[in-house]
Amino acid sequence: PRIFMEYEFLLLTTWGHDSSVVASSNALLAVNDALTHSPVLVQAHGLQVEGKTVHVTFPFDSLENVSEGILAHPAIGKISAFLDVRNSCGLFTLIHTGSPEMETESSEEDVESWLPLEIHFGLPLFDVDVNKRVCEKIAKYGLFHDGR
Repeated sequence: PRIFMEYEFLLLTTWGHDSSVVASSNALLAVNDALTHSPVLVQAHGLQVEGKTVHVTFPFDSLENVSEGILAHPAIGKISAFLDVRNSCGLFTLIHTGSPEMETESSEEDVESWLPLEIHFGLPLFDVDVNKRVCEKIAKYGLFHDGR
């Protein structure tokens, strides 16, 4: 589709499988192959290089300073209002694709230039550091204590 023409990399997610980043020049073959066995979600992932991602772990609550940094992202606030992230554990993943529409001076520091990519509930097993951050938040907020 025309919307993906400017991107060098696309993120393909098939139902029940992990996402994979593919070069846009190979995306048609990968999508056609994946569609034979499941639905496929195609997302822009990087303009000239692979997109940069950041993981925001939860639980968090009003005690944390959510007005600073990436926690101030409007999407995190809206999703947190609908989902019980104070009594759950997991992570939000945000992406910076490098899209010209999103580019401003120092756009990587600008929370508006990051887009929500995915949300995971539970302990992440794909990254030891992210897993450790989620476990620290579970301990900090006593998520598994009886009195909670």
